[in-house]
Amino acid sequence: MNNNETKPTAAAEVTPEMIDAWKKAHSKGVFRLDVGGKAGFFRGANRHDLKYAMTRMQAGGPLDMVEAIMDETWLGGD
Repeated sequence: MNNNETKPTAAAEVTPEMIDAWKKAHSKGVFRLDVGGKAGFFRGANRHDLKYAMTRMQAGGPLDMVEAIMDETWLGGD
C-alpha cells in the first residue's frame, strides 16, 4: 500500500488479498494485533521507524516511542 491509498478503518474491511499485498510489500512481515475485541494490522518496523521512535522517546518518553512505532507501521484496522 502506498501513501496515497486509503487505509482500512475496520478489521472487517481488510481482505486476504490486502494481507497478501502487504506481505509482498513489507519484507519484515505483517502482524495482526487483537485487543479488546478490536484488531489492527502492522508491518514490521524498519531502521527509519526505529530512529524516529528513538527521537520521540528522547523528547517525550517511552510511551511516545511506542506511539511513534505504532503510527509509522500501521496498515489498517479498528
